[in-house]
Amino acid sequence: MQLTSVRSVSHVSWLDHFHGARRGRRGSGRTSCDQRPRILLVGPMPPTKGGITTFMLNLMASYLNEQFEFVPYTTTRPRKRDVIDNWGYRAVLRGGPVRIFQGILLTIGRFIAFPYFVISRRIDLVQIQASDYQVFWEGVAYAILARAVGRPVLLRIGGSFDLFHGGSPPLVQRRIAAAFRTPTCVIAQSQFAHKYLRRASRTGDIIVLPNWIRATNSIPSASDLVGGKARLAHLEK
Repeated sequence: MQLTSVRSVSHVSWLDHFHGARRGRRGSGRTSCDQRPRILLVGPMPPTKGGITTFMLNLMASYLNEQFEFVPYTTTRPRKRDVIDNWGYRAVLRGGPVRIFQGILLTIGRFIAFPYFVISRRIDLVQIQASDYQVFWEGVAYAILARAVGRPVLLRIGGSFDLFHGGSPPLVQRRIAAAFRTPTCVIAQSQFAHKYLRRASRTGDIIVLPNWIRATNSIPSASDLVGGKARLAHLEK
């Protein structure tokens, strides 16, 4: 496992959400050891397998768990059996009618439950794992719901976003540009991705967190967030 990230972000207003987390929430009765900021990780959880799932499991099991409380929120749907071609919008139609019906019901149910989950679990910040095609739009929907209940949102873009965006018609590209106004901050995994996201009309904050960096880089702490200079760290396989 390698530590990924380490770019400072100063004077970002959404960091104010962590002040309450560090001091303890009013009437919560939480002890000092339980005053870690709560980060909701939205993405595919087991039994799903793959890079994104491995990333989130590694993150929750890492030393960062001492600084932050990670709360999972799964977007996993029933497994597709004997499906190799899983690319593009049509991928959602593969796997059989039963699987499609189950997936639709699960997704709708999770969208409905999401705002209540965020509020009841007193989440401080939402990080959403997104990529391309329908998964991108699903991530944007969760971002809209999180912002609706007043939570800052990090949208981590993976997959082949450049192919997805570049192959979309102008109308869809305009919708993507509008969608990028929703998250508080976007996480890119390379300088190439950062430049492409700018061309795709993301005008707000973008943090570049490569998949691989030297493990000797500086280690983030919750105090960095409270002080107004954030070091966002991610653990990747």
